[in-house]
Amino acid sequence: MIKAILFDVDGTLSETEEIHRKSFNQAFGIHGLTWHWSRADYRKLLDVSGGKERIRFYLSAHPDDFLLIKHVDQFVRSAHKTKTDIYTRLV
Repeated sequence: MIKAILFDVDGTLSETEEIHRKSFNQAFGIHGLTWHWSRADYRKLLDVSGGKERIRFYLSAHPDDFLLIKHVDQFVRSAHKTKTDIYTRLV
């Protein structure tokens, strides 16, 4: 007999959003960007679900950076993979 079902969304059982934010910032630097998401910036960006979607949303709001990136889809996937690798190491 099932006594409980536990659902978790990242950040629910353990506060990990700050580690995500720092991981994004490190990944941006590795990919040659000067982006830096402050805590306030990241709090607003959390309205966008998903890391790749968050990067794409931020990029769309910064058209000068958008023009510097030749292959947007490839960049988003690569930057997000780098962020995930950093996050995994930190956690």
